[in-house]
Amino acid sequence: MLVEFSHILTFSMLFIAAVFDVRSEMGDVPDVFPAAAVLGGVFLHAAESFVLGSWNPLLYCLGVGAVFSVYGWAAYWKGMWGGADAFALSALGFGAPYLTLTLAGTVRHSVSLFVNLVLVSFIYTIVFSIVRAFRKEGFFTEYREKITENRKILAGISGASLAVFGFFSPLKGLGFYAFVVFSVLMYFFLKTVEEHAMVEEVKVDDLDGGEVLRGERITGVTEEEISDMEGTVEVVHGLRFLPIFPLALVITDAGFTLINYIIF
Repeated sequence: MLVEFSHILTFSMLFIAAVFDVRSEMGDVPDVFPAAAVLGGVFLHAAESFVLGSWNPLLYCLGVGAVFSVYGWAAYWKGMWGGADAFALSALGFGAPYLTLTLAGTVRHSVSLFVNLVLVSFIYTIVFSIVRAFRKEGFFTEYREKITENRKILAGISGASLAVFGFFSPLKGLGFYAFVVFSVLMYFFLKTVEEHAMVEEVKVDDLDGGEVLRGERITGVTEEEISDMEGTVEVVHGLRFLPIFPLALVITDAGFTLINYIIF
């Protein structure tokens, strides 16, 4: 029962954090919410261990939490994620690592949670990028130029996929070829979104502090740093990523692993 409460607490804290992320102009998320999920998760799993007379719940909590935290904060230091996203993944690891008392169940649930998180984030990113692209004036001109610049790469990959066409039945071969070409076009689409639709040139005088500048780690610029700047800078409007964390948790706890529905 205490483990279920930990899942409920984690979902609640991440949901509130996601609301802050979406509604805040700069995506500012108070650390208190993911921190509450982490501390609450550790406490509730420790209490479950005490009630059951077994260290397993606490050890599973700490183990999964540590693995998720390493991945999340490594992504942060590489500039791929924001600090709130990394903290949210830690919250998932410590607050909702499993729903069973077995090691196999813990591993299965944690892997399903991570897979669902990746797939939900992929779908979310595609939808967000399409919306952003249609709002950016001149985006599709930039996209066409990106394809033109990389036409040799596109032709090479298309040719390579055609080379293996004969190993499949005509229908599967056509599907494989379409998937490869679509993946390459989608890659260039997302690169164009990243380089143009998500970037805006702003005068230094218009900066308030907290904006993320191109080429920097995903942390906001401070007022002290702004005072040393002049002219214009490129501000990166990041993807509001936090909503995927509570969504992935709900999907996983409901017993779904999205990869099964994609493959089969």
